[in-house]
This record gives sequence, structure tokens and C-alpha cells, in this order.
Amino acid sequence: MAHRGHEPVSFAVEGIVDQAVVLKLFEASGVASGTPYVCDGIGNLRQRLDGFNAGAHYSPWFVLCDLDRHDCAPGLRSRLFGTMQAERMELRVAVRAVEAWLMADRRDFASFLGVRVKRIPREPERIADPKQAVVDLARESTRRVIREGLPPSEAGGRRVGPAYTDEVIRYVRQRWSPARARAGSPSLARAFERCETFSRRGTWS
Repeated sequence: MAHRGHEPVSFAVEGIVDQAVVLKLFEASGVASGTPYVCDGIGNLRQRLDGFNAGAHYSPWFVLCDLDRHDCAPGLRSRLFGTMQAERMELRVAVRAVEAWLMADRRDFASFLGVRVKRIPREPERIADPKQAVVDLARESTRRVIREGLPPSEAGGRRVGPAYTDEVIRYVRQRWSPARARAGSPSLARAFERCETFSRRGTWS
């Protein structure tokens, strides 16, 4: 009989970058990935959360969302679930956005962006807007695909450029190490530890 930790874990995220991050986190911590649900934004994730939570009464679930402008992760968790969080539901919050988790692997992220490692903050969770920080760093890149593809055009009205999602996902899949990044990102470290616990014990407790 398989250990409970080998149960596939369904998961829900805001976007496809987050999906790549969770898959890499699961791989690094020994969690088997179940069905992913990409919700296209926090608003849609919130609308579907009751259904995900209901499913967590019967099988393990993992939800990742960004803290963004909220005051703290426990407060966001309380607003999302109240007192009704299912026992097998694990909600993790990236402070303040999943890009902070990626920047925490400083040397590889600097190499990916084509900037000097000292330009990557040592405490990325202190940045108010990590995604904007990545875009600003990309403008300094020695790599043309990064310098021209990650920042948005002035007339576009978008937060990121056309190559942002594809390039960041490629970085996550090929280079990002959650094991290295956890040292510089407390919220990632907590998520990693919880995933390792599930892998060993088959429980989020």
C-alpha cells in the first residue's frame, strides 16, 4: 500500500507562472502533483475556493496566492476561509508575490535576467511590488530577449511585456531552485516545509 504522502495533491493558483512554481515546489519536496486549476486571477480563485475547499474534505489540496497589498498572510487566510478551512486544505501565501520567491534564488535569477547579482535584493519579501521590481531590473539586462521582452511598451497599458510569462516560466522550469531560494524567502521556506511534511507523513498538520 502506498504511503499517504504519495497521494496526488490537487492545487489551485492565480496564473500559469504560479502553476510552474507549484509544480517545481512539489517536485523539490517530494509531493505528487494532482490536477492543477489555473484561475486567471485572485478574483476567480476566490469565487472557486468554496468548491476547492469542499474537495479538501476528501483529498489533499494546495492553494497558492499572492499577498499583494494585504496586511499579512494570516489576515488574508482568514478573509478567504473564515473558520471553514477543511483539514486537508493547505493555503500558502507568497509575500508579496511569487516573483519574490523567484528572486530569492539570487545568483540564478541574476544570471537569467542578465544583471549583476548585487542588483537582486537580499530580502525580496520586503519589496512592495516584486513583479514591478523584476520588470525594472529587466530594463538593465545585457540580454536582448529580457531587455525588450519583459518590460511593457509605454503605449501598451500592460504591467509586463509580451515575453514575460514565457521567459519566467522557462526560468522556473530550467533553473529555479526552491531549495536555494527558501533561505531568502520566509514564506517560501514555510511552504517548502509544509510540502516536505506532507511528503513524509501524508498530512498537512
